[in-house]
Amino acid sequence: MPLFLKIFDIKRNYKLIHTERKQEPIAHKSLKASKPLSRSSSFSRVENIIKQESKKGVHQESKTVVNQENGVNQEYKLDPKKNRVRTDYQRNLTAALALPLSNDELESWGENQTAMLEASKTHILEHAARRVDLFFYTLIAYYRSGISPTQGHTDFQHGIGRNNQNKKNITQACHSSFFPSLSDNKRQPKKNQHQRRYSDSHLEILKNRLNGTHFLETLNATVELPTFVNKLDDELENAMLCRKKSLEILCQVSLGNLNPIEGLNKFFKMMHDAFNNLGMRRTHSKKGNPYLLTGSVFAPGDIKSKLVDLTRQGTLKNKWCEETQSVMHEYVELLLRLTPSEKHTCQKSSSKRENMYNKKIEEIQNEILMSKSAVAIKI
Repeated sequence: MPLFLKIFDIKRNYKLIHTERKQEPIAHKSLKASKPLSRSSSFSRVENIIKQESKKGVHQESKTVVNQENGVNQEYKLDPKKNRVRTDYQRNLTAALALPLSNDELESWGENQTAMLEASKTHILEHAARRVDLFFYTLIAYYRSGISPTQGHTDFQHGIGRNNQNKKNITQACHSSFFPSLSDNKRQPKKNQHQRRYSDSHLEILKNRLNGTHFLETLNATVELPTFVNKLDDELENAMLCRKKSLEILCQVSLGNLNPIEGLNKFFKMMHDAFNNLGMRRTHSKKGNPYLLTGSVFAPGDIKSKLVDLTRQGTLKNKWCEETQSVMHEYVELLLRLTPSEKHTCQKSSSKRENMYNKKIEEIQNEILMSKSAVAIKI
């Protein structure tokens, strides 16, 4: 097994950094979950080859994707509308986390937001922490590639939500990463080499740099959480412009204007400001009201406030120092998998620390790009 796949195992052993995170590793181990209460067949992963059936009246064609796994054809059925592959918790290889609640518990607690929040606390912290971890590794993957990535279409996800017996949605599969998919653009020079500027007419569209890697599967892993958590994710990504700003940071790292650690520090500052703006009832969106200003049946004001506090804690605690406005060395060294002797070397001087970090960043970048996915999904 590639060493990169053991990253999250190593992280769980570092108690100072992740005292709040006690879940299974994200990279390679599957988690078991109770069967969903009800599930649309369009979203299910089936074990036998799906046969196309035509119904009387309106005929809808479902696209299928075939994957060769352990010598057996595995076929996925796609949602005709969203065209996204969804896998269940038992079969996926990137350990999407299911809530440790039975179907009966979800049925009885589904309308009780306070009970759902209490039952989901650990997963909410993990969800927020994964967002930071995965963004840092995405920065490493694109470091000095010269690519200008843009937000891509999410074609598949690992994990699904659950409904009650009345088919009302109780939980959703929340992507932890801001970027489950990216589209890579790389500017090419004009034929006239004396002209230094670039133009859109010489914009070459490249495949996703992460296509076919296990890391791309990891970016599409999810955490099963109450629906109100996805609402906060949407607020952070769009209303607070965190996704747009994160993409700008990624592009700067890709061009080599920032190194991954500098990019991570800018990410922390951005998230810190976003949480402050949420607390002060501010929003960048012109379409909606500030997140904490109004409550709803699905997420009353007190639930929203507690959710923001948990998400802030999972994002910043033991990772970023608000006083110095800088990322903690312990957290960086954890993600870079430094050994005790390597940490000791870093303490000798800032130049030795920088050299060690650069060496580890290069190693992990190669690992990310060379560790191929065990699930070769072709769309």
